[in-house]
Amino acid sequence: MFGIILISHGELAAEFLNTCTLIAGVQKNIEAIGLYSDESREDMQRKLKAAADRLYTEEGLLILADLYGGTPCNAAILELLKNYEKIKILTGLNLSMLLEAVIHRENLREASALIKETGREGITDIMDCLYLDCDE
Repeated sequence: MFGIILISHGELAAEFLNTCTLIAGVQKNIEAIGLYSDESREDMQRKLKAAADRLYTEEGLLILADLYGGTPCNAAILELLKNYEKIKILTGLNLSMLLEAVIHRENLREASALIKETGREGITDIMDCLYLDCDE
């Protein structure tokens, strides 16, 4: 089972983890890290390194970030890619992606593909569904 770190600006990652726990129960090897207004990218890198040291397994480590190009994501790129062999960093964190991640924790590469697909497919314009078949 690979480890998972959720990263975001503020409390967003923590609240995703709380909601995931409500739906799927308590999960092992998963943590949420937020970046706050009084913290720097270097602070985030230190927090990420400490969490990665705790959560990295033989199967690897998945990072789910709130925003591509944001400080949490940039900190993960700078700190983790150089230090860990089996790592995936995916951006655009949403609840569907997180639930997919906790369901499929055996193979990091396969899970990453499923998580990306789920993230994309999770965007639905309900008005389109009222007039079209949403399964198309």
